[in-house]
Amino acid sequence: MSDNNFENFGMIDTLKDFLAGGAIQLFCVDTVDIETRLNVYGDKIWRVARQGSYYRYIIEEVLQFIREKNSSGKLQSRRTSLAYSLSAASRTF
Repeated sequence: MSDNNFENFGMIDTLKDFLAGGAIQLFCVDTVDIETRLNVYGDKIWRVARQGSYYRYIIEEVLQFIREKNSSGKLQSRRTSLAYSLSAASRTF
């Protein structure tokens, strides 16, 4: 299940001037929640392993990709799922 709510609810359009001016970049990554957190009847060991491989993917591939595309050294992440949201976290790499 793809969560395109950030776009569907007009956030891309709202940010278009910042995006066009290069002030911000957006990198959107889908989740595996339907396979892990939301799969309450699935095998618990498989669900944990799947979530672990997703976290490794984010850390080892997605963050590396972002670093290659953006040399500012700053990253702000936001969970945009309507199911729940986490507060924004800012980190410097």
